[in-house]
Amino acid sequence: MTQPFISMNVGNVQQQVQAIDRKLDATLDQILGATTQAMVEIANDVNSEAQSRINNRSGDLSRGATVEEPEIKGEEIIVRFGFNKKHARQRDQGGPIVPKNARMLAIPLDPILTGRGVPQYPSPRAEPDLFLLKLWGKLFLARKMGKTDRTIQLHWLLVDRVEQEGSHFLTGSVQEATPDMPRRIAERVSAILSGGAA
Repeated sequence: MTQPFISMNVGNVQQQVQAIDRKLDATLDQILGATTQAMVEIANDVNSEAQSRINNRSGDLSRGATVEEPEIKGEEIIVRFGFNKKHARQRDQGGPIVPKNARMLAIPLDPILTGRGVPQYPSPRAEPDLFLLKLWGKLFLARKMGKTDRTIQLHWLLVDRVEQEGSHFLTGSVQEATPDMPRRIAERVSAILSGGAA
């Protein structure tokens, strides 16, 4: 189900179109249609810009970009857009990450990360022969790597929670695009109504 969390709202369509330098001979329905089309195009542009900012190795979040059907209420057009993955808001705005089905979070450490930074195992439960080790006041899941107890590797760090810093991949794209949106919409509406390229 779509779960976008950013809205682009351009009110009073007629005033927006009056910002175009030349006079347009068009009906309100044509203007509404052209404005709606322009807003959808801009929403897609913002999503594309946000996608280019995502550091998402699996690609799941990037593939979750969506633009909803425009909603027209009187003189107001609303186009909701964003990313429909549940963790999109968390990735964008940051916040605490806490365990859901376990007592602690397991953070993969360097010895089990591939060259692309992806863990070799989806979770500690999938990795054999781990044991709990308390070291430097922290809890680790470690593994013996040789025949003696002296050769071990720390594979997972166990923590109660982590604070994720927001990347602002979407809100940053929206904030940068917002000041120029009225002009861009007016130009695109003008091009659409005059039969030119949008």
